[in-house]
Amino acid sequence: YLVRGGILFVSGIVAGIVSIQIRNSVIKTFHAVEERNELEKSFGQQVSKEIVDEILKNKMKIENKTSEVCIMFLDIRDFSKYCEGKTPNEINEYQNSTLGFMIEIVNVHGGIVNQILGDGFMATFGAPIQRETYCKDAIDASLEIISILKKRNEDSVNPSTNVGIGLHTGEVITGNVGTAERKQYSIIGNTVIMAARIEQLNKEYNSSVLVSKEVLDKITSNDLTTEFLGPVKVKGRTEPVEVYKLA
Repeated sequence: YLVRGGILFVSGIVAGIVSIQIRNSVIKTFHAVEERNELEKSFGQQVSKEIVDEILKNKMKIENKTSEVCIMFLDIRDFSKYCEGKTPNEINEYQNSTLGFMIEIVNVHGGIVNQILGDGFMATFGAPIQRETYCKDAIDASLEIISILKKRNEDSVNPSTNVGIGLHTGEVITGNVGTAERKQYSIIGNTVIMAARIEQLNKEYNSSVLVSKEVLDKITSNDLTTEFLGPVKVKGRTEPVEVYKLA
């Protein structure tokens, strides 16, 4: 009886220790999930969920890495003219209504909106979500934006709006830029600058979507209707760029 009682006593102590460990583990897991949800909720309002996932996967450390991507720049035409005489609330409602559906289209096609620039945005296809069709995804998103925007204009869903879109592909570095106190997840490289320059050419050619030859070269099956605009001189680059009009 004494041996059995001793065994039961020791077993009870062990069971108690195990239950405490299990309870602590459950509490720790619960807090971790709670912290993750809170981070996704608050930080996800500033950057995409995919970027938040990458940060969490790397245990809150963002490592700079080189990626092959397609960059999209989108700009609302005559935005300053529209804002003249409007209240801040009216401008904000217009931005949300106009850019909202465009950002959703980018997300559907696997793109990530990195920066909202007031009268437009910059998006990346190929990082942090890596897809082989990233250039085609960027083109499909661009053409869908133009198509839906045209219909919205015809149906008077929003004030008549036109946009310019520029696409370019190449290597970039993704990661943090800034100081020890303040950093921002950024996409860095000449590819970004070139995409912005190509977008600006829409004003000169009275077009809506312009892409570089490098973007079209990445597409295996090209059934697009394109117009070659020739080697074009762009600001900040000595060599001309071969540019094509899609819309």
